[in-house]
Amino acid sequence: NHPVQLFNGEEIYELKSTSRARCAKHNKHLKYMCKPCDKLICSDCGMLGEHKGHTTVPVKQMVLQKKREIEEKAAELSTDIELLESGIANVDETTSSLTRRADE
Repeated sequence: NHPVQLFNGEEIYELKSTSRARCAKHNKHLKYMCKPCDKLICSDCGMLGEHKGHTTVPVKQMVLQKKREIEEKAAELSTDIELLESGIANVDETTSSLTRRADE
């Protein structure tokens, strides 16, 4: 297990596993993400505390969603890179052609 740093506002948690993070108020595992606040919370914070009524998602679900988003973005970037490389090759070809013509 590698240490993971989680940043929530002013709080930074350094953990060996996110399942070990605990709420400072309720001493329960931080298993949910409060979407409007972008903060990890425990079940009590979500049901009874300052995040009551906010949209929350399980951390595991959020991680899978973010992973999919990253994979989609990586695929888009890969396509962009291919287009750029093709454009560079075209510029190189044009430059070579113009250089040859200038030398004639």
